[in-house]
Amino acid sequence: MGKEPTLSERKRVAILRAAAETFRKEGFHATTMDRVAERAGVSKRTVYNHFASKDVLFDVVTDQLWGQLVPEEAAPDRGASVESRLKALARRRLDALLDPDLVGLFRVVLGESVRSPELARAYVGSRDRLAMLGLRELLREEVERKRLKIEQLELATAQFWGLTLGPLFWPLVLGLRGTADQTEREIVVDEAVAVFLARYGARSRKR
Repeated sequence: MGKEPTLSERKRVAILRAAAETFRKEGFHATTMDRVAERAGVSKRTVYNHFASKDVLFDVVTDQLWGQLVPEEAAPDRGASVESRLKALARRRLDALLDPDLVGLFRVVLGESVRSPELARAYVGSRDRLAMLGLRELLREEVERKRLKIEQLELATAQFWGLTLGPLFWPLVLGLRGTADQTEREIVVDEAVAVFLARYGARSRKR
């Protein structure tokens, strides 16, 4: 059995949950430590005991959400085909990225970063993580196994996520569409992998 969380740990979790909800619903600038404390059911002093400032709290909320998106997990089964591995990874990442909490956070950052450039740090960090999402190592591994032929790994990684996320994630963040259902997600992933392998699959590159 796991160790029971302490009262302090439970309060920290409550604060982070309340902060994520408040940032998402009210925006960064409208969010106050008083509002977070009220929503978390703790005192303002308790919030400051855990987080020195609103900026620090925002950064921790961002990191926590990205930790959920890119967990420490094994890559898709090495024994599977390249196509199956890419599809499995893309499906998992799409399911995580289309989570309302993450979408809401991106909206806050993009919507207010023009007024407050310091907020762009959350987007820059997320963009770097977005470029990886566990894919870069998978591609490197498959190149070494000679099942893919890629000369510019960073470019190929960005291209794959462009094919996968472009139709579903960014339009959702910008409010141009609703969340895609499972059928549409499957179609996007299947087509993205087909296009990617047509370009980088070892067999397709033979002359």
